[in-house]
Amino acid sequence: MSYNDLSRTFGQFNLDAQYRYLTAAYLNNTNAILELTRRAGKVAGVQGAARSADSLFAQAQREYAALNYLRAAELGHQGYRAVLDAAAAAGVQVQAYNRFRPTSGTRT
Repeated sequence: MSYNDLSRTFGQFNLDAQYRYLTAAYLNNTNAILELTRRAGKVAGVQGAARSADSLFAQAQREYAALNYLRAAELGHQGYRAVLDAAAAAGVQVQAYNRFRPTSGTRT
C-alpha cells in the first residue's frame, strides 16, 4: 500500500476500500430508514422487505468476511433498495442525503 505517486490509476486497494465503505453505509442507512418507518407507525408495510434485507445483509456479511467486498456491496445495495422502496410505498418520508447542504451560520 502506498500513496506515493507510483500510479495514476484507481487501484484495487482503493476499490476495496470503497466497497467496504458502501457496505457499511447501506446497512447504516437501511437501519435509519427502518427507524423512520417505526416512528411513522408503518412497520406492517415494510416487514417483508425488512426480512429480505436482513437475509441479504447476512449474505453480505459472509462475503465481506471472505474479502469479496464488491459482492458484499452489491448485496447491501439490494437490501437497502428493498427497504427504501417499501418504505416509500408505505408513505414514509425519507429525506435524500444532501452532503453539501449549508448549516446555519456557515458561509460557502
